[in-house]
Amino acid sequence: MILTENQLRHVIQNFLVEYVVPMGFSLKSWKKYKKKYKVSNKDYHEKNPGKKWKVVHGHKRGKIGKPLPGLNKISYNKANKAHMGIVISGN
Repeated sequence: MILTENQLRHVIQNFLVEYVVPMGFSLKSWKKYKKKYKVSNKDYHEKNPGKKWKVVHGHKRGKIGKPLPGLNKISYNKANKAHMGIVISGN
């Protein structure tokens, strides 16, 4: 079975346990914002290019929404690269 790009993206998003969130948002408020305004991280970054980002826990009990050590106040590109590294390593 071959997945389309959108299907693959959906599968990946359902298995991701960490999130990339703009500074100034909590994980909960970022999810609400994205849903309300139907905006992706990329769209938000294009409209706010100077905004710093963070990678936060999405699954660790007691730490959900807290930034991973050393992964806050970083550029959008660096946050995405760090996040992809986490996904690939399975941690």
